[in-house]
Amino acid sequence: MADKLHIGDISNLIGTPASTLRFYETHEIVKPIKDSENNYRVYTPEESCRLLIARLLRSFELPLETVTPMVSHNDSAANLDLLAGQSNDLQKEIGRLSMLKKEIDSYRSELLRARRLLEGVEIGMRPGLYRVANIVGGELAIRQDVTRVVRRWMRYLPQIHYSLLLKTVETAPGEGAKGDWGFSITQELGESLGEKSNPPVMFFPPCECLFTALMKSSAEKVMEWELEVLRRRVSSNHVFASGPILGRFLSLDYQSEEPRYLYLFSVPIKK
Repeated sequence: MADKLHIGDISNLIGTPASTLRFYETHEIVKPIKDSENNYRVYTPEESCRLLIARLLRSFELPLETVTPMVSHNDSAANLDLLAGQSNDLQKEIGRLSMLKKEIDSYRSELLRARRLLEGVEIGMRPGLYRVANIVGGELAIRQDVTRVVRRWMRYLPQIHYSLLLKTVETAPGEGAKGDWGFSITQELGESLGEKSNPPVMFFPPCECLFTALMKSSAEKVMEWELEVLRRRVSSNHVFASGPILGRFLSLDYQSEEPRYLYLFSVPIKK
């Protein structure tokens, strides 16, 4: 390596824009001297090596405030600790991104499943879940204990689902049902949050269900004809509804004149 390199030379040598080199200089990662003849920046072999190490460390996504002391003080023990810390942070980020990918794949799978079941049914297991209602019988449940739960759970998006709870599909002729609206989380997440003995939270154990989907015409209630569809799909499969029905809200559809609401219903059954 030459004894002295100007900024254009070092830029070409290590494939780094001159603007980045100046930026590194403002953060004191490198401290080029000024040529006495023309006042140009001049990089010594030492500064060139510092730049190479800085570029390597930045490629590990270490922040500049961490890179500066690592290339300036050459404290091997401290540098090893900083690298270990970055490795741990990246492992946490890998876990977060893996969870996010899992939730995206799960949501996409549920959308495909719901669209497939708009005209059909399937029998399967509904996993255990914890649920809190924030709209009960059409009335907003403004209670501090409910609000605390909702705010705590919302920190765990996208692992939270919004759903409609129907106690039964049987209603008086000509009437619909408003049901209870609320948020649900998996049994695993609920237990990790200590929801086992939290009064506003209800636990729904795993159960065998009939799954079907509806494109609802109302966001506020389940219409009588929609209840009739659910009843017919249950009875035509020679099973009986045996518990509260959950309808997970999945998406809005604007292809018709009025928006429609896609729900995947799970009806606990007995044969």
